Order: sequence, then structure tokens, then C-alpha cells
Amino acid sequence: MTNAPTVATKYLMCPKCTITSTSIYISGKNLRTQWSYAINQETVIGSNDPVQGTGEFRGTIEFEFIAFVDSVLHDLVTPSAGQIAETTLSVAEVDTTATPTTRTWVIKARLNEYQETLREADFVMGRIAGVLTDEPTEQ
Repeated sequence: MTNAPTVATKYLMCPKCTITSTSIYISGKNLRTQWSYAINQETVIGSNDPVQGTGEFRGTIEFEFIAFVDSVLHDLVTPSAGQIAETTLSVAEVDTTATPTTRTWVIKARLNEYQETLREADFVMGRIAGVLTDEPTEQ
């Protein structure tokens, strides 16, 4: 069995969005998710065409944020019992270029990177990144 390069990658860009998780309300400055599936190929005797099946899921998430507290965000990337817990994020994406509409996405990830870039007027600005545990779904 060969594992061909991933062929389909999707992006969810959300320059104006709100992100909630448990008791967190974040204004997302930039949000990027990317996910794909590997394509597994099996050679078929007597045929030029291999059988192609869907392989493993892979995905990443990265977002810049503005929030009121950083301790809760920092806790999301802290391992407990040797593992980072899965976090469920709800992202409200607002389309302001046409008739205003809101799309809500549910994103499940293990957040393992945290960067605080600036504190100004009791706000926290920073960046969090991690690995998706499931394909984002629209509610």
C-alpha cells in the first residue's frame, strides 16, 4: 500500500469572528483551519488503475485573539495526566460583504501552542495553535 500526498486541503478564514469555549469569549483577529485526508492507493493486478481509498485525517488550527483573561487560555494548552485535553470551539463567522449572514462552525482540537504578544488596557492579545481532532462542522 502506498500513501500518496494529501490532495484536498480546505481553509476556513475568519477575520471577523467570535470564538467560545466553555466560559471563554474571544474576539478572533485571524483564524485559520486547514484539514485534509491522505489518499491510500492499492495496486490491482491486471489493471492500470489503482484502487484509491481515503486515508487518515490531518488538520491544524491557528488563531490570533483578543481576550480579557489569559489564564483560562493558558490552561487549554497545559497537559493533564500527560495529555492535552480536546477543546471544542464554536466559531461565529459573519459575512459583511453581502447581505449580512452568520455561519457557526464547531471545531474540535488539541491546542498545544500558546503565545502572548501584548497586554494593553487589560486586554490580552496572543496566538494559539494546535491539531484538529475532527473535521470542522457547520451548525
